[in-house]
Amino acid sequence: MKWLIFLTNRIFVLFTVRYLDEKTENRPSSDIVMPIEFHPMGAKVLISHLRRVHDGSPLSEREINDILEQPDIYLWISVYDEWMKGSKSEFRDILCSLHKDSMNDLSKWGQHINQGLRNSLSRLDELEQALNHLTRYDWGLAASNTLQFLPKDTPLNAHVIMTIDGFNGGMFHDDNMFLSLTIIGPDTMSPQYFTHEFHHIGLGYWWERNPVVKKFGQEKASREAWLLRLYHYMVSEGLANAFCSPAMLSQTEHDDEQNRKHNKIIREYDSQFNEILYSLETILEQIIGHSNPEITEQYEEFSLDMKTHYLPKGHFLSGRMIQIMDESPAVSREEIIDLVREPFRFFQLYNRAARDRGHREVSRPLLDSVEGAIRSMKKNVN
Repeated sequence: MKWLIFLTNRIFVLFTVRYLDEKTENRPSSDIVMPIEFHPMGAKVLISHLRRVHDGSPLSEREINDILEQPDIYLWISVYDEWMKGSKSEFRDILCSLHKDSMNDLSKWGQHINQGLRNSLSRLDELEQALNHLTRYDWGLAASNTLQFLPKDTPLNAHVIMTIDGFNGGMFHDDNMFLSLTIIGPDTMSPQYFTHEFHHIGLGYWWERNPVVKKFGQEKASREAWLLRLYHYMVSEGLANAFCSPAMLSQTEHDDEQNRKHNKIIREYDSQFNEILYSLETILEQIIGHSNPEITEQYEEFSLDMKTHYLPKGHFLSGRMIQIMDESPAVSREEIIDLVREPFRFFQLYNRAARDRGHREVSRPLLDSVEGAIRSMKKNVN
């Protein structure tokens, strides 16, 4: 099974900061070589052809094919097409119509992709400068900043593929990290910005080697597949947001429209913490209660934000749960980081911390059922 991680859009880069304290300052780092391959050509091809559109010329059929057949662009759009069938043809339609008024029948995804490309038309020089800067970037240094939040000897092997993506600021699929130039600016030109994405890569290394994942990871809609999907989501987004992007989970003092929107969302989510936790329990109940649960809509409402395109409730909840663990002396930082290798301890550690800090726990009877299902999956591996 290919695991797809969707990150948030523009606001994500405004708030990404490094989270260091006495628990991580002296954490030993790995000596493993970290080959990071940077792929700028897809974005370069797009910028080159968008200049023609900016000058008033429609893209020819040959030019559109050049874009669609460029290996990095082909891979980027194929990832979307795997998730949302028809993305490839819709992307072609968008390219065909960039020189005129926007199409009226685009999907939500298509609307954001279309708007991202159109907004870029007035920023092509800026995007090209950013791309040139990133071409000279020390990607090994960027990756090494992530190691303090991963188990010792975690290798980080990745292809960093630049895009012009108005739907996702960053996206991780297999060992490919897709980063959109539409969100790259002066505030993001630092190694700290990329720790979130690299953390997903490090976690993916251990996830793929988990015997339970190897056994059940190829299934699509079974109880076991949904449990894996949910645990992977909670651990990966929880750790990355809590440790690599903690400002996404807290209010900021900056007073502008984007930050006011951010603060409003965080206030709402904080006040709705128990309600959001209940929605997670509902998903778990549906998974445990059916051999082939039909919960795609519920899960996507929890893990993806297709309405406001900002911060999914699941991103917030998982990150806040990790923070609660980290604030509690009942759970060590080592135990939290080791969730990368032992993801099925997530709810157990959270409940221990929640009891200590006075937060609502995950239902004990429900968790007993979930952990029973996990034990059964582990037995079937042997």
